Amino acid sequence: CLVNGCGDPNLTATCGTMLRQCIAVRCIHQLLFSKPSLIEPLFTSYAFDTNFDVSSDALQSIHDLLTKNKQLVSAALNSKLPLYSQVFGWYRNLICSDQYIIMRIVIKMLAEFLL
Repeated sequence: CLVNGCGDPNLTATCGTMLRQCIAVRCIHQLLFSKPSLIEPLFTSYAFDTNFDVSSDALQSIHDLLTKNKQLVSAALNSKLPLYSQVFGWYRNLICSDQYIIMRIVIKMLAEFLL
């Protein structure tokens, strides 16, 4: 429900902030990774939204999703698990975006993520 609210320009700031607060809680973060359909809209539609607030908020949520609770992220994104292919497939689409700002932010996030 919070992720769906991220696509509404009127709710973006509130839902995005709440989502990022939830990501900081390990068990909720783990739940989001266990149900990829919950996080898919962040990667596949909201990040590409024409409304700058929606897009930048989605990218910030993706950043937190991939950098908070590092041990959890490392375990969830094990290359032998299906989530790995899904997340990095979505991420590849962000990197290949024809929108310069999205591509630039995502490459910067990838550098931080790899460190």
